[in-house]
Amino acid sequence: MPNPIDTFFDSDIANNAIVLGPFTPVDGQLLVVLSASWGTGNPTGAPTGGSQTYTPEVTAAPGGFNGYARIDSAVVSGSPGSMSVTVPAPTGSTRHSASLLRYPAGCLPGAVNATINGAGAPSANVTTGADDSGIAQVSADVSSVDPATRVYRNSATEIGILDGHVGSNSVQYHAYVPDIGAAG
Repeated sequence: MPNPIDTFFDSDIANNAIVLGPFTPVDGQLLVVLSASWGTGNPTGAPTGGSQTYTPEVTAAPGGFNGYARIDSAVVSGSPGSMSVTVPAPTGSTRHSASLLRYPAGCLPGAVNATINGAGAPSANVTTGADDSGIAQVSADVSSVDPATRVYRNSATEIGILDGHVGSNSVQYHAYVPDIGAAG
């Protein structure tokens, strides 16, 4: 999968929707929306914008005192012109973040890994379905470990980070890998 045409990131520490953009897509482009909040009980909502249909790809909502993360996608249709994508604010006041990756026409969403939850550095085995697949990743660390020492696997590119480690207010990571290589 090629690099995204562009990426957007924003975060909020109150109860405000996050608006990503504006940008002007063309039909067939792939939009991937990543969002996270510091608590499973305070999930972000489904993205909207550009009269597009966003499909939920995967949601990590393990319950208890754990972070929440989700990935949605849309293949652009209907020649929307200039648009933005809005990720609704979670219920209740919370720290949350969102990012958007816009890929060239012809890129398609694919398989997703199982939800992972637990202590330690985030990791998951991902099986790609086609050569040259890309990976979009979002995670929420409620242990609020200082992200200064973060290292992304597979040479991932960071899109943005909500750093709330001072005061233990969660750390949320957004990143992507453009080309993971051979399928498998």
